Amino acid sequence: MRNIAAILGRTEAANIDNSPGVDLGDAVADSSIVSGILNTTAMNIYSTIDSLPVSPISAASLPAGTQAFVTGTNRLYTVSGDATSSGWYNIALINATPVLSLSSSGTIALTPGSATTITMTATDSDNSNANLSLTLESGGDLFKFATISQDSSVVTITPRSEDSATTLGSDGSATLTFKASDGISVASVQNTFTLSFGPDWTGTTAQHRIPNPDGTAYDYFGIRNDINSDGTRFVVMSATGGELEVYQGATNSWTREYKNTEGSMGDAGNPGDCAISDDGSIIVAGKPSAAQGGDTRGELVVRTRSGSTWSNASGSPTLTASDKANYDRHGRSVGISGDGNYIIGCSPMDGSNTGAAYIYYQGSTHTWAQQAKLTATGGTTSEQFANSCDIDVDGTRAIFGAWKEDNSSNSEDYGAAYIFKRTGTSWAQEARIVSSDIGLDDEFGNDVAINSTDGTVAIVGAYQEDTGGSNSGAAYIFKRTGTSWSQDAKIVASDPAVNDQFGWRVDISADGSHVAITAFGVDGGGSGTSGAVYVFKNTSGSTWAQQVKLRQASQQVGRFGDGVSISNDGKIIIAGAYTETATNSNAGAVYVNYLS
Repeated sequence: MRNIAAILGRTEAANIDNSPGVDLGDAVADSSIVSGILNTTAMNIYSTIDSLPVSPISAASLPAGTQAFVTGTNRLYTVSGDATSSGWYNIALINATPVLSLSSSGTIALTPGSATTITMTATDSDNSNANLSLTLESGGDLFKFATISQDSSVVTITPRSEDSATTLGSDGSATLTFKASDGISVASVQNTFTLSFGPDWTGTTAQHRIPNPDGTAYDYFGIRNDINSDGTRFVVMSATGGELEVYQGATNSWTREYKNTEGSMGDAGNPGDCAISDDGSIIVAGKPSAAQGGDTRGELVVRTRSGSTWSNASGSPTLTASDKANYDRHGRSVGISGDGNYIIGCSPMDGSNTGAAYIYYQGSTHTWAQQAKLTATGGTTSEQFANSCDIDVDGTRAIFGAWKEDNSSNSEDYGAAYIFKRTGTSWAQEARIVSSDIGLDDEFGNDVAINSTDGTVAIVGAYQEDTGGSNSGAAYIFKRTGTSWSQDAKIVASDPAVNDQFGWRVDISADGSHVAITAFGVDGGGSGTSGAVYVFKNTSGSTWAQQVKLRQASQQVGRFGDGVSISNDGKIIIAGAYTETATNSNAGAVYVNYLS
């Protein structure tokens, strides 16, 4: 027979009297440990303390070391005695530690203006779950940047406004311990919460100009660009010139790391697109004018970096649609997931301008293969679905614009946007979104972007919306809860004017807190249009505030911002000015905008 006292680490021995239940202490044994003993050891089980055999206890009938478990008190007893006396001694309370799990665990980044809810699920094998006490214990200075409320098992953490957090001296990181107690044992899980409000573009900004290095007229250098996660590399293309270039550096010091002439990458009216992975090791560019055995069927080119050397992607430097056809213009828009594993190639003219998007995936062999062809459900024909696109960091969600989509009465060019979600290797349409005030010729969806961190915030341009005058333009923010998307805000420039075409190009920071919006029709004081880029920040809830209006220093004709991209942290914005003539007629330039 096992000596349970020894197993539990108890060495006390006392011979106070022969009364049952002498208490030797407050040891607590988890029932998961003792249950095995109860199942394998000759055990006397009694319902109450009074039912334990009492003096005289015969050494022959109940030798020292005999155990008994009393169900009424959930306690374990043993006989302890010597040559002169013996008795029952309480050696442990048998109690199972509750089990606690959370709907979200680990380090959780709070989103300014958006509450985070966490549900606690607790169970207890030897106590009613209803008797469990669920509590919280804050560590650090969580109260400085968030408020906490609890409704039964649901905990809501609401970030403070930037002003409030700054006033309290927010340290941006703190812990919260979630506890479940049955009155004896406690289970706990600790989460760390962080909050970052991102850059403040209302401060002093600086600008660095990179002219077309070749100075060739009508190259349209800068017509499209994309910047990597930390803002140390960006890719830029020249449509007619056909150059694909990568620059490496920071703020006002940039070096051209790669240049290759790819052949025509479209023209000013129908250019291709380019994108770069988060770590700046993969670039993809669209060539919608490539013949591919027919007429403007289009293709994608993929390049990879090792160190500072760029080369064709192994085994698949050129990607084409599996069912390519004349006039598809594959590559009119492209996207690449932050992790570099998924590429989107868009063919907005596919199927008589209905449009389609193609998803390519590279596996462990680093060979690209088409994974899916996506088409929209719920729209109309000739909508040019996938005229624009974007994808999140791990290729879970992607957004596509369909700027030419008609409404149900066949009025033209209302527009729409579509969000698709990947599950495994399968893609399915998650939502079709339109603005709350969609109107004729808004061309909602001419450009789109989705935040890369978790795919919960999207921005859609509608550059011909008329709130501030004919074609003054607007952009719309949508947010996701679960699989449902709803409009969060409508954004217009602080100084809208007729034909500004605000919302022509859009981009969003990784956390969804900052957006950059182009208005290429903004006048520059002379003849023609010079353009502008507006930066908005999500300050609280559904409130988006304009922080700055960026212009090129000379404000000359150039369509500044026609190509625009923002770094993941929102601190650097690349704006192309592809018709700028300072170097040569329509040679183009790129401007790096940053906080100084």
